[in-house]
Amino acid sequence: FDSDTPSEYVKKYEKYPNLHFLSGISWQQLESLYKTTDIFLFPLLQDSFAVFLECLAYQIPIVTTDVWDIPEKVDHEKTGLVVHSPISLFDEGFITRWKNPSEFIDVVKHTHFQKFVENFAKETERLINDTSLQRKIRRNCYSTITKGKFSIKRRNDALKEIYQSAI
Repeated sequence: FDSDTPSEYVKKYEKYPNLHFLSGISWQQLESLYKTTDIFLFPLLQDSFAVFLECLAYQIPIVTTDVWDIPEKVDHEKTGLVVHSPISLFDEGFITRWKNPSEFIDVVKHTHFQKFVENFAKETERLINDTSLQRKIRRNCYSTITKGKFSIKRRNDALKEIYQSAI
């Protein structure tokens, strides 16, 4: 797979043979990756709904943050592990708060971000080492996507209720 990741990062992490930087991959390639993924790490300060649905559909335990509405999509210890983030792109005034990127970097350095990284690594390690937790999360992912809050039936029932209340 090719990547548009800056070369300094690729070089810095090349000693980890199982770490891959990907971009511009086809759906078939992505599906192949999902089918062979053990755990999905999503330590971002923003949100991507599709990623969560795809992880649920492929029964991939996810480790993520508590930013914005992520805890509504990933139930801690049920469909993944959720780690508290000290900052979020959705915090009030987050985007307009800094005059330049170096001010933002300074804020990140002086928050409890190191503690966040440690907690994220700790939860990831716990999931790697606890195979019964992995199995439980995989079962719950499947159930959530087929019968739970993200199932097609649940969505259709909600749409039907909205439609019927409108007529």
